[in-house]
Amino acid sequence: MSDFRRVCSVDQLEEGKSFPTEVDEYEILLVRTDGEIFAVEDRCSHADIPLALGHILPEQRIKCQIHGAEFCLRTGKPLCAPAFAPVRTFAVKVEDGGVWVDVG
Repeated sequence: MSDFRRVCSVDQLEEGKSFPTEVDEYEILLVRTDGEIFAVEDRCSHADIPLALGHILPEQRIKCQIHGAEFCLRTGKPLCAPAFAPVRTFAVKVEDGGVWVDVG
């Protein structure tokens, strides 16, 4: 069951930058890269720190600042050690100039 919530305007998201936000009990990180917007859980599955502190990399990846774990922004899958567990991803839609995230 989908439950889309408006989290920000498209204009608030800069290409190649992260945008941390909170929706209900979820800490979510929005990232605009390669012309797409992604939403992932804002917690490294290895170090349990905000991924917002990390770096956006080419090919729709994010790198944790602490130990260098990388995650795919599209799927949440870890791409290298030390992370082995994925981070949660959320469906995103853009509508009426806003960015909506499905927390359902």
